Amino acid sequence: MRVLIDSGCYDCVNMGDVAMLQVAINRVGESLPGARIQVITGNSNYLANLCPKVEAIPVSGKRSWLTSGNLLGRFNGFLPKGASDRISGLNRALRRRAPSILEFAVRLNMKARGISGRDLQAFLRAFTEADLLLICGQGGLTDHARSHAMDLLGLVEMGIARRIPVAMMGQGIGPIEDYELAARAKAVLPRVTFLALREARAGLPLLTSLGADMSRVVTTGDDAIELAYDARPAKPGSAIGVNLRVARSAAVAADLIDRIGPVLREAAEARGALLLPVPVGRGRASQDPATIRRLLTDIGHQSDGGESLDTPLKVIEQVARCRVVVTGAYHAAVFALSQGIPAVCMARSQYFVDKFLGLKEQFGIGCEVIFLDAPLLQKELAAAIDKVWRSANQLRQPLLEAARRQVQLGQKAYRRVSETISPEGAGSLHQARAAYGTRR
Repeated sequence: MRVLIDSGCYDCVNMGDVAMLQVAINRVGESLPGARIQVITGNSNYLANLCPKVEAIPVSGKRSWLTSGNLLGRFNGFLPKGASDRISGLNRALRRRAPSILEFAVRLNMKARGISGRDLQAFLRAFTEADLLLICGQGGLTDHARSHAMDLLGLVEMGIARRIPVAMMGQGIGPIEDYELAARAKAVLPRVTFLALREARAGLPLLTSLGADMSRVVTTGDDAIELAYDARPAKPGSAIGVNLRVARSAAVAADLIDRIGPVLREAAEARGALLLPVPVGRGRASQDPATIRRLLTDIGHQSDGGESLDTPLKVIEQVARCRVVVTGAYHAAVFALSQGIPAVCMARSQYFVDKFLGLKEQFGIGCEVIFLDAPLLQKELAAAIDKVWRSANQLRQPLLEAARRQVQLGQKAYRRVSETISPEGAGSLHQARAAYGTRR
């Protein structure tokens, strides 16, 4: 039994994405004992340290295969948009109908540029031998990650064309307003074997508009909840956890530090609380430690911004020292709420508004969402911190119960997927292949 996992966290720099991957691997191992698990990654050493029982598949092989201009290589960039789009369409058609021809063209281009085809071969072998393609927890099907989203849909479409069951678990989807991306999603997502959302508020209406088969869709909550819930402390801490996401996806610039910093300082001083960094992202898209370091330095604290918190469990343990968490990063809130710790979430872009409001709906209580465009931002932020601080003890058990419920839903969803291909399940591998047809 072989399972190929694509988590989207190829560089392993976002602790939320890594946490979701760890949970996905554990759940696959529990629901499909003895399965050979392969993970697409760009950081095999980090993956080996955190997930030692899986096999790394180089992401460069996937990228070589899915690049829209791989028939013409770098010359595709010099074509007019219309011609480039036609080449991309031809690529997709060849991936579905004549992969051997496309593979020959890709290898030829790579050889001409002096690039080894070893990673491509490893990816294609893993893909063609897979009994299940698992797309695990990510928020990549959205406009601001258009290139990644197109590649992801291309991979899913490959699985569908080869009659490989495709499960998309712990997904955050949208917003999608880009016409081409919406069209591709509408062509691919309705044919996915199973899809589990991490929030229903924005995700379900979008999937409905894209024509998804809702009998194959469930809402489970975020997969990373399980990792944090399992590490919950016996009693909450006394600090205020801090994160501000400065990134294009969040539509937040560094100038907001000067407005948010004084509110945090006053909140901490009034309660005799420490301000603790809880970084999540540390890649090119978002450098949380640097942002938090500047935030805390500007309000009189010397901090490394949490630079040493380089695994999900380290961040989760830092969150456990807090009574409340104030964050602009989604998974810092997930790590808090899952341990019974209320969170004040700061959002500006529609992407983060949807994520945080969806999270608020999933937990039902203890998650306050502040809009960073609010005219009275500082006043509203201070009031929200005061509200959750005062009610933290009363919120703890309801939050833990909501987390436990979502963990159970997630585990049940993975068992449902395993029954599609498990020889012991009602849908055995033989039956599944009969249902999905013979692979080309």
